[in-house]
Amino acid sequence: MIHQRMRIDLSQPESIEYWTRTLNINPEQLKAAVNKVGNIAYEVMDYLGGELEDRNGDESLFYYRKPQ
Repeated sequence: MIHQRMRIDLSQPESIEYWTRTLNINPEQLKAAVNKVGNIAYEVMDYLGGELEDRNGDESLFYYRKPQ
């Protein structure tokens, strides 16, 4: 089961703000990625070509590394 925190909820402004900041993309790019691959954050990150590093062991603190 995917942790709820790892889902991107486009109906929630806080979620859009969080994920656009985390992924360093604009809201339109986020919406396009979610529409293409779904709302699972890992799948969106994979689609964008970056990597997610879990720095806390429980997905409560992670860092997205954008591709160069």
